[in-house]
Amino acid sequence: VPGTSRANTRQVNQQGATRANETRDFSMITLNANGLDVTTMASLLHYAEQCKFPDVICIQEAKTELIPGMGHYPYKAIINPPNKEETNEPIGGTVILVHKRWWEGLNELSTLPDEGDVCWAKLSSSDTVILVGSLYLRNRTGLLPTSDLDFESQMSAIRSRVKEHQSKGAHVFLLGDVNCDHRRRGHAYTDLDGTSHTCQDDRRRCKALDGLTHQSDLIRADLLPHLKHVSTRTYSNWHIDMIAVPLLCQALEAAIDKTHFVNVCTDHHPVWAKCRITAKLPVSKKKRCVYKYANATKDTWT
Repeated sequence: VPGTSRANTRQVNQQGATRANETRDFSMITLNANGLDVTTMASLLHYAEQCKFPDVICIQEAKTELIPGMGHYPYKAIINPPNKEETNEPIGGTVILVHKRWWEGLNELSTLPDEGDVCWAKLSSSDTVILVGSLYLRNRTGLLPTSDLDFESQMSAIRSRVKEHQSKGAHVFLLGDVNCDHRRRGHAYTDLDGTSHTCQDDRRRCKALDGLTHQSDLIRADLLPHLKHVSTRTYSNWHIDMIAVPLLCQALEAAIDKTHFVNVCTDHHPVWAKCRITAKLPVSKKKRCVYKYANATKDTWT
């Protein structure tokens, strides 16, 4: 993942006002870590270094409120803690690691109850505002399952936040483990290790997730033609991790990395993407001459 670069262009409109457009590369990684410990963080941060330190790293299933092993690495952590109310072990938990180039304008946003296991970070600079969400959308099996109706309500709540920030000019990026694949329709299947299973039916959930991205003018970088049928899991053929980026972003690149990141704790591959976003600077217009008119009087007439 290449690092950040900038290029400036200038445009002049018909009214003579000058508008400066700055393009900025924005890079990101998402990974379901299945628990963050010192070993996992060391692997992940070393991988981030290989990727030239992306702007954000979104983590799901952190299962901790403390992020170990940050050391000298140039990241700050925004954390939505795991659920501990109904079980004896931490469930879920999402994290966003934000690179130091964004620290000056970094704000952590509170997660609303209806949004579920989501972590939000707002990144601001003099000319750009970015909203990043790290999502862990639980499925209907295992501990703390969610129903299809709960999933749809969660999509509605997330969409409301996204639209609110987009109305204020923010670029929105949603990354995470969405736990649904349009190919899962309740049929029997065999894992890559030869184990037989019956998958859940994800059609209703996929429809809700598609509604979130389409109505929010986002495009899934992880579903580019060369990635659409690539598994994001290590032991199955399912594609259940997402990177959704603004529809009008430029120079979009993405990959599911099955070669460089090695960690036995997780059964997910890291997904990364890079795109170029445009920040519109304030319009500066030429000063106008203002003429004041009034009826002439004997005192003003010469």
